[in-house]
Amino acid sequence: MTLKPHEFRDPGAVVADVLAQYSVEPGDALLVLVHHPSTVQEVVHVTRMHVEDLSGDSWDDGQLLGKAVQAMPIPEWDGKPPEHSVTTILARTGLAIIGSTEGEWLAAWRYSNHLMHTYSWELILLTEHGWVDWASGLGGHTPRLPMPST
Repeated sequence: MTLKPHEFRDPGAVVADVLAQYSVEPGDALLVLVHHPSTVQEVVHVTRMHVEDLSGDSWDDGQLLGKAVQAMPIPEWDGKPPEHSVTTILARTGLAIIGSTEGEWLAAWRYSNHLMHTYSWELILLTEHGWVDWASGLGGHTPRLPMPST
């Protein structure tokens, strides 16, 4: 199967790479800049936000995400297709099923209008039960957040 340049070769590996470099807790929202997502999948930058940073207004939230992407080290357009993609890793407790919170982030991305030379529609949910990738439907039990203590 040949992947398109914006498709991730292994979304779970991106999550594992991020977890190896960064502490991630429920409530974190990480905007992860990945070079060559369909082949090399090199994590080159992470912007930490919080899941609750969105207001629920898709337009305002999109502007917030757009500004975050504009602050990333993304090469300028060179006449060729983008070589980078921004994926959002949302960390929360509960089942690894895309729900309303993730829907708010997807709606915000629709209105992000960042005008940067990158793809930016990917979203991965990470819970203590595992992960699921919105775009591909792929998921797994690992990597995952640590189980919350009771």
